[in-house]
Amino acid sequence: MPPWRTPTCTCSSPPPRSGWDLRYPKPRALLYEYAIRAAPGADTPAEPEGPLVLPGIYQVTLTVAGRSYTVPLTVKQDPRVKVPLASLSEQLSLQMALGDGMKRSYEALQQVHDLRRQLREIGARLESDLDGKQTLASVRALDERAQALQGRDPRSADPDAGFALAAGSGPASLATLNATFATLATIAGGADAAPTLQAREMFKEQRRDLGTQLAAWSLITSTQIPDLNRTLRERGLPAITIGESGK
Repeated sequence: MPPWRTPTCTCSSPPPRSGWDLRYPKPRALLYEYAIRAAPGADTPAEPEGPLVLPGIYQVTLTVAGRSYTVPLTVKQDPRVKVPLASLSEQLSLQMALGDGMKRSYEALQQVHDLRRQLREIGARLESDLDGKQTLASVRALDERAQALQGRDPRSADPDAGFALAAGSGPASLATLNATFATLATIAGGADAAPTLQAREMFKEQRRDLGTQLAAWSLITSTQIPDLNRTLRERGLPAITIGESGK
């Protein structure tokens, strides 16, 4: 069940209350933005938001001092909305799939950032080593491959990353794919309706591109990093580690 929204009242009388916006958690987007129609204020949500839950029966559980209390909660469809439940289910299915694409691209991108940080540190040490030119060339070659996977990250002030990021612009990369998934998620959640054929086809295309990018990242972590690590160890330099992927 999606989580409750952060409590909006901390007073002792009346008792504190929590509110639920009827949404699943926010997807892992690189950049959240306000819609052009958004009104200023602390409660204005940035997009993409988490998908709205479907009408149905949910359970609310309160745990206090080791004891849990559970009550049912019924979410009803707005009577003004005349959209079949099947269409809303299709909408939610696409939004959840887009959220998964954002999560996978986001997590891979954090690993790529970590790799590039370590490569910069190793490269700085090798620049003053007259006997390390070949190893330095290998480090820089791997960094170039990692940079191609990374793409342009809108959150970074790194001049190599840039600021502007348009969904679907330029060659496919983890950053552009995350942005495209986020844009599609915002569009898909913009109306109570089943996804359009265009949106579904675009998602399939972006999902294929993500698979290609993740396969390239897997090759780096399973083969290219271990190969470089053997050389680094021979030179007495620290090996690269990327979570469980580092060899």
